[in-house]
Amino acid sequence: MSALAKPVRAIALMAVLVTGVALTGCTGDSDPKASTTSASAPSSGSSSTPSPSVVPNKDYDLDGLTRPVPQIIETKTDKGQSFGLTSIVRVGEDRVVVSGVLTPATPIKVGTDAEPGFLELAKGGDFSAVTVAKPGDATTTYLPVRDPEGRCLCSSVRPGFDGKPIPVSVVVSAPKDLTGVDLTVSPVGTFTGVKISAPAPTPQLATALGVSQGLIVDSAAREGGTVTARVRLQSFGDTERFVRGVFNPPVIGEQGTCYRSLFVLGGGSKAGIVTKKGCVAGQVPEKDKQVALELSMGDPGGEPLTFIPSDGLPIFGVPSTGTGTEGSADLVDFAFRSKTAAATVSSGEQVSIDLATSVLFALDSAELTPAADASLNAAVQALQDQSCRRLTIGGHTDSQGEAAYNLTLSQQRAEAVKQALGARLGAGWTLDAQGFGETELAVKEEGSPEAIAAAQERNRRVEVTACSPA
Repeated sequence: MSALAKPVRAIALMAVLVTGVALTGCTGDSDPKASTTSASAPSSGSSSTPSPSVVPNKDYDLDGLTRPVPQIIETKTDKGQSFGLTSIVRVGEDRVVVSGVLTPATPIKVGTDAEPGFLELAKGGDFSAVTVAKPGDATTTYLPVRDPEGRCLCSSVRPGFDGKPIPVSVVVSAPKDLTGVDLTVSPVGTFTGVKISAPAPTPQLATALGVSQGLIVDSAAREGGTVTARVRLQSFGDTERFVRGVFNPPVIGEQGTCYRSLFVLGGGSKAGIVTKKGCVAGQVPEKDKQVALELSMGDPGGEPLTFIPSDGLPIFGVPSTGTGTEGSADLVDFAFRSKTAAATVSSGEQVSIDLATSVLFALDSAELTPAADASLNAAVQALQDQSCRRLTIGGHTDSQGEAAYNLTLSQQRAEAVKQALGARLGAGWTLDAQGFGETELAVKEEGSPEAIAAAQERNRRVEVTACSPA
């Protein structure tokens, strides 16, 4: 999908899984190696795998299992909410997963935890206002990975979580040479000098979900480009029955609910997601019960496998049977993203660069400002680092003002960027410029005044897209 034809709704790929009893046992442990404690084994002590007689989608007893308790490295609090960091773990050459326990404010302020300019889910938001940077150097920040439609690999934060500690995670871009980072989680603050760890197998492959739930991966089988996972969804407290599933139309509104709250990584940029055909209809188990489910998703290739549930902490080092080969379907590619000055670079199947016009141009002007130099230079560096030499430059405005005026202004701004990049890149490049005005908004301008302002800011942009190599 061209970066000039993105859908208008940026939706978090990860789903919400909400329960109603507070998480207990979180500590202020300063051990940087701490991650999660293990879940107790079933009372039989023989295996964590349910008996073959267990019927999928039917409740049965927890059989002595206990909920894993996240061990917190450091906590920061501001504006009525807090975030306790549990780990930063490398899950690919150019990405890490940031995990922790978030306690939203009461009442919750929807969208506070979302990356600016990415509209929150209907009545909710995503945990994506998270960046990392080289320690002591914030010249370039690294952003959550996103797919061509703007979706992130991140947890949801929705009404109903008010004041309740919930485990959350987000996959964030991080160059392979970084072994430690400064981590900024908005709005609570910055964690400095945090070590990036290698993935170690999660004890008993068990993790905490929501406010009072848990998840265990019992097995993973790989065949024909598909991963089939056997999991157990557990309730350790009273359950609030919210819809669970990937918020990815047309899932919402289907008859019943389906558990699509798990995706799988294999060390690359692609994630396997549970599709409609692999979806299991059912309900969250009652208190002190668990249910066995079998889910199918695209195989991302590579190993070891990492499973990341919605509103839960990752499960690392999941062993698998069969042969792992990258599937041709049910996979989503999530691009590495970075920001230098006003240039946001997405390096996926093709390189695209968003240049914020609020920095490049004065109000109602198509003349580049001196402040544009840093952003243009960052764009040139990213373009020279890839092989394509054909660029499409698209100018865009927000929806304020007359459509005809916006169209003309966007064309003039696209031409100005074309000339500036052409002069910097030199010979051997083909550049085409076009203005779109307000016809291709990146996100809808709706919601709270703050959300509208952030959306308008993101919509005012010049997009530079490099073709796939010929």
